[in-house]
Amino acid sequence: MRFLYAGLVVSVLLIAFATRSSRSQAADPSTTGQDAEPEPGTSDPVWPAPGDESDVHEPFTMYDVGSPSEVTQLTADQAAATQAAMAAKDHNDWQQVNNAYAAMAAEHAQTAAAAAAANKLNAGDLSTEGVIK
Repeated sequence: MRFLYAGLVVSVLLIAFATRSSRSQAADPSTTGQDAEPEPGTSDPVWPAPGDESDVHEPFTMYDVGSPSEVTQLTADQAAATQAAMAAKDHNDWQQVNNAYAAMAAEHAQTAAAAAAANKLNAGDLSTEGVIK
């Protein structure tokens, strides 16, 4: 045990001596960087050139697309597709959509409850238990 501590102390002293001896040598004055270009100052702020600034768009507001003459006009195919999409959007049979969503959510809730029970039992996928392939 004493040899371990002695070895540790000797290695620390060797490392300290090696690092100290490399710093004690005088630096050559020709390599101190006196002829190098000075580093750029940090006191001068960098500003963009006039006209390069960009406006930040306010969130939740519409973008200005310009005058109606600058907006791309729809072709006949695009106009027909847009009209069909608008007609499908503007229907009043939302009860059927809501009922279908409620049925799907109830089915997923049952599947999730079964998966949670299987995970508690550490049984894995119960839909494949006992099935021989």
